[in-house]
This record gives sequence, structure tokens and C-alpha cells, in this order.
Amino acid sequence: MDIRKNSRSTYKSAQSTGVAVRGAAVNMPGAWADRRKTTSENDWPLGDQSGVITSVGPRTTAFLADDDAGFRELARQLLNEDGYAVTEAADGGEALELLSAMADARLPLPEVLILEFLMPTLSGLGVLLALRRIVRLPPTVMVTRFLDRSVDTLATRLGVRRVLRKPVDGYALCAAVDETVASDRARYMD
Repeated sequence: MDIRKNSRSTYKSAQSTGVAVRGAAVNMPGAWADRRKTTSENDWPLGDQSGVITSVGPRTTAFLADDDAGFRELARQLLNEDGYAVTEAADGGEALELLSAMADARLPLPEVLILEFLMPTLSGLGVLLALRRIVRLPPTVMVTRFLDRSVDTLATRLGVRRVLRKPVDGYALCAAVDETVASDRARYMD
């Protein structure tokens, strides 16, 4: 899996970190902007900064637990580029410890969990079972090497929104996480 950059992730990263971006191709409202040019090539009308990306709040948070260090590093890089602040755990026991500490301290939990199905100490499903005491468990994306569809059945019974098979394409991982976060936000906005 290689790390890929695209204008969408650059835009989302800039948007989530609140950086005013010049030189990034963005779709700006208004007739004054030539959409074929980058923002630095356009003349900015005085007093009108509608094409400048301003602070939109904190970054979306994700929690990643996988015993494969290479996968964690690659997934973290891709998710960071896509605008996520990522917290990592090397196994299920560490994941449970970190998430439980957050819940006990009444700290905000990550907006999405990305858990490996089978890890040392405790599986991804074991982490979810142990965290059931949390009133509102964050939406979860499960990754696994198992091809057996019974994994999907078990995972969805515990509230997992998506199950992805390894090796996971970087775009598929980011898309699954984006869709999971968006559907969760829509569910609780109504």
C-alpha cells in the first residue's frame, strides 16, 4: 500500500487544521475566482476572504489499534493527510487501557475506532465487549485478514459499522472512515 496524496486530502487537512491556504486548488464561490487557477494566482478582492480557508474547529479524532506496526504507520499517515488526529495502540490490551482511561477521566473519546480483529492480549471484538459500559461507543471500522464472513456477523452484532479485509487500499480505508464518521454525525444531528 503506497501513500497517495490528492487535492481532496490536502484541502481537508488544511481545513481541519485551520490553515489559511494559498497555492492549494480549491473551489471558491464567487465570480471573481478563476477556478482553473490556484488561490495564489487569483486576485483577492479587498475585504473579501471567502476563498481563504479559516479555522473550522478541532481535527476529527481517530483511534487505531493494530499489532502490525507497518500498517499502523501507513494508516496513521494516510488518515493524518485526510485530516484526522490519530491515537495508536499496539494491541488490544493497550487499546482497552487507553480508551478506558479516556472514559474514566471523562475525556472526549475518539470520533471513530479502527480495530484489528485479531491482536495479541485482546481482540478487537474483545475491546468492544469490554467498552460496552461506555454509554455511547464511537463508531467502529474493523480490519481483518480473515475471509470468513462470520467475522462480519460477529462484528456487526457488536456495532461495528464496516469490516475491511487486509490488505486494505489506502483510499478504501480513508473512505470507510470518512463515511463512518459522516453517518455517525448525521445520526446524532437529527
